[in-house]
Amino acid sequence: MLTYWDIKKAVAERIKTRFSYPIYVNDVTEGFSKPCFFVRILPIMSEIANANTTHNKVTVEINYFQSQKSEQDNLRTMQTLRELFLQPLSVLDRKLICEDLRVEVAEEEKQIYQFLFDLDYYDELPKVAQDYELIGEILINEEVEQ
Repeated sequence: MLTYWDIKKAVAERIKTRFSYPIYVNDVTEGFSKPCFFVRILPIMSEIANANTTHNKVTVEINYFQSQKSEQDNLRTMQTLRELFLQPLSVLDRKLICEDLRVEVAEEEKQIYQFLFDLDYYDELPKVAQDYELIGEILINEEVEQ
């Protein structure tokens, strides 16, 4: 079963293949070094597909913080991220297709760009152990006709 944390780690590992900047996967609000990336997973949907399977969708959000404002650097970085995530993402023993790749400007004044994409996947429905009261004695009346 895939977890959101498994997906987050896989995204960070993919980014590390092309960038040597710090990648923050936990909430850090102060004291982070730039340039860097922040990775967030936003669960969009999880529903039961059948008796054993769930259908899930998440949005992956990668925020890029520059050391100095530069549109050229932002665009180059977004292009590299696009190239990285056009390939299927390996998460544990699975390959997930990155869909709807897009770029948004999170903060225009600070020129903070976001690279986003969606992952749509099916997973095993978690089993819930249930304790049932044991049935007691069963009496069966059976008559035989001749």
